[in-house]
Amino acid sequence: FSRSEDFDLWRRMAKVTSLANIPLPLMNVRLHPVSVTSTHAGEMERQTLQILREQLLHIGLDPSEGELRIHREIGHGFPVKSQNELHQVREWLSHLTEANHREGTFPEKSFQEAVGWVWYRVCRNSCRSTLYAGKAWLMGPQPLDFPFSLHRRFWAGWAASPVRFFT
Repeated sequence: FSRSEDFDLWRRMAKVTSLANIPLPLMNVRLHPVSVTSTHAGEMERQTLQILREQLLHIGLDPSEGELRIHREIGHGFPVKSQNELHQVREWLSHLTEANHREGTFPEKSFQEAVGWVWYRVCRNSCRSTLYAGKAWLMGPQPLDFPFSLHRRFWAGWAASPVRFFT
């Protein structure tokens, strides 16, 4: 994986040791017109999708192209544009959770926590696109020990969003 070597390294390390997220940025990323990210974006994306597919196979899933696209986009926190897309994301997260439960690949509590945070981020980032995001978030997977301050921030952002009522 010549263009996605960092991602591949983290994936391979996770197979042999425990990894954790540190809630502080420890580096800055600088993009410029001749960076690898800029000049080889297509190849980098293909390799990243291949790594994601291998990770999903590891938990017993063989994703379709559409499922792989959803997985990639929600991993980046991209907003959804419709109630239907939000429903697809929720279905995919349920599918991931069930597969992990069946295979026992990752500790269940940690996996559910990660899924809850992904769901929060997708709904939070989708508030400008669809009024349904606020309601859907409440009905979806919730992170365990979810801080009240984030509940307030979610609803404040939702209330302030210029929502399109006739889409």
